[in-house]
Amino acid sequence: MFDTDLAPDTDCMTLDDLVQLAQAENAAACRKAMAAHEFWNWQIASAPDPVEVQFSAITEVAVALGISKRAADLLVETGSQLWHRLPLVHAAFEAGVIDYASVSTIVSVFRDACAETIDGVEPHLVPLAQRLTPGPLRRRLWALWFEVNPEEAAAAREVNQRVSRTVYVRQEGNGLAWLSACITDLEGHEADRLINEIAETVCPKDPRTRNARRADGLMALLHGETVLVCRCEDVDCPKAGVEQPTRRKFLLQILIDIKTLLALKSGAATLDDGTPIPVELVRELAGDAAWQAIFAELAALADKPRSGDSLPLVDCGRVRKPASVPAKPLVTPSRWSNSALKYKPDATVAAVVRAMCPTCTFPGCCVPSRDCELDHINPFNHDNPSLGGLTIVSNLQPVCKAHHQLKTKKLWGCRRVKSGVMWTSPNGLTRITRAGPYPANLAPNLDQELVEPDTGGWIHADDLEAELDHPTWWEIHIGPEVPGPTLNDIALADDPAQQQTLRSLRRLYMQHRQVQNLRESLEPPPF
Repeated sequence: MFDTDLAPDTDCMTLDDLVQLAQAENAAACRKAMAAHEFWNWQIASAPDPVEVQFSAITEVAVALGISKRAADLLVETGSQLWHRLPLVHAAFEAGVIDYASVSTIVSVFRDACAETIDGVEPHLVPLAQRLTPGPLRRRLWALWFEVNPEEAAAAREVNQRVSRTVYVRQEGNGLAWLSACITDLEGHEADRLINEIAETVCPKDPRTRNARRADGLMALLHGETVLVCRCEDVDCPKAGVEQPTRRKFLLQILIDIKTLLALKSGAATLDDGTPIPVELVRELAGDAAWQAIFAELAALADKPRSGDSLPLVDCGRVRKPASVPAKPLVTPSRWSNSALKYKPDATVAAVVRAMCPTCTFPGCCVPSRDCELDHINPFNHDNPSLGGLTIVSNLQPVCKAHHQLKTKKLWGCRRVKSGVMWTSPNGLTRITRAGPYPANLAPNLDQELVEPDTGGWIHADDLEAELDHPTWWEIHIGPEVPGPTLNDIALADDPAQQQTLRSLRRLYMQHRQVQNLRESLEPPPF
């Protein structure tokens, strides 16, 4: 089974070597947990408002280590508990004889235990952690707590049942998703029995495995059904006559090139959370489900649209009946229309932003963009919107409520760069979140237009060099990568006041381009 070219007497790793490596890894994990706690403690101690900084410090740990906020929270808490309350566990962890999974399990179980309980259980913790894996260890720790302090354990169990219940779906991207639920132990036992019962409602010749029938049974229960349809295809099947009831149609939200949907070309498709799906499946679902789509003529987007051309979005936002396809493109608003000067984005802009970024743009955050708030990267100027923070695709990003608060309170900052959005932490840690996944060529060109020449608004040559050493007005208030309004934009504006605003913005943009061109001309050659 495991063929090898090594001769029997060849030097190779032994089990003792593996144990030593594991112990070194455990000791390093202990140092990491203690370092995370020390960093968090230092941030809190040096902050004028410790409560406000707590979450920001946790997010810095998460981003620095490339882990989730929840994992970072547990890492910091583990270091704190080891330092303040669990000296015996700390010593064993530091020596490498128990691993992080076991230590974090101990911490998560006894986080609300009093000092007397900790003193009573700690002599038993290291031996248990050495011989049990995390699942059995967790159950044994709860039993131990009930032995040492039953009243406190019962109260903690009640709190857990009240605050920890949840259900979530995690997309794998390989055609499968995990549906997980945190419910009470009695409810879990009941759910297991119900799933087993419905999985056994088919005949023994059903070709599915027991696990597959359990998964189908769970979906059937969610749809309010009580039996499965047998798939044995035997004419004498004792379960014959059971028909699949009509299930409620779901709403499918996809991002796809309409030519791809119509099989006129090959391409990619994604769900609204960024999960890639085969185009064949999209075509099948489009004929069988209610669906809501964002269509884009991606071929047209591969080149910069001409000045005045609308973004070639075919449709977005409507819920369509099965097998219906839009007949012609919708005209999307100009970048510098009145909608760009309003705080709330319109449905088209919001849909495109969420399609470009399926999740919160904060580094490592997986909150779907449909559950996020749309944030102005350059803050919207409520007193005078024309002075910056425009409500356009290139200045918007989906950010979950928690990370939006970090930006609003100026604990973290972000700005648009060519490759995405750059976030900066209070300690100077930077990460760039790139838009995607999205079909090829969609994101890079959404806000690009050719800038036409202009003869007005230029900075006099005698004053130009003085502008080189500091940011232009456009870089500060609008953003260096955002092109200004074109002459065509000004001509299309139907409001005289808006036309005047666009002329002023165009002059400021041309001054910015003038400075930018001089900077580029003064740069040394790349060789």
